[in-house]
Amino acid sequence: QIDSLLRYPGSKQIKPRLAECAAWLAGLSPAFLQRLIKDDPGILLRADGGTFSDDDKSQITQALLLALDQRKIRINAPGFRAGYKKLAHEGIAVCITPYITDSSHNSVVRRIAIEIAEECLVEEMSKALVSVALDKLDDLIVRQRAIHALLALEPDEHRSKLLALLEDADAN
Repeated sequence: QIDSLLRYPGSKQIKPRLAECAAWLAGLSPAFLQRLIKDDPGILLRADGGTFSDDDKSQITQALLLALDQRKIRINAPGFRAGYKKLAHEGIAVCITPYITDSSHNSVVRRIAIEIAEECLVEEMSKALVSVALDKLDDLIVRQRAIHALLALEPDEHRSKLLALLEDADAN
């Protein structure tokens, strides 16, 4: 019955005006949470992240990245990036690493995975981010995002590696 109030008839998408309400209800109803993870995981970035277990956060992260990779959801909703911090959990690196390191994924989902690493302060992603940043064959916007994340995570540790990029740019 909750679904019929929050969704468009015949659709799995939550009505935009009711997104906050749906996110709140997901924290109260495990069954509704699971339906949102499956059908509209982006809505959950608006929820109070404290109500979700690490397992829930892992499922949300994986579903969100898969939906973005398959272009089933868009990232233009207000507060989307602000919600990334709510995804922080012990195993987040396992969820985001394939999207950051595998260039066969679309550039939008790779950029989002990098932003999640940055917002959640996933320092263990530093090595992968350096690799992406230094890969001249990789997408330029993805490389720029990786550099930005590295500077936010551990600016001093990677400065010398990133300076090599500037020296290469000056040489060309």
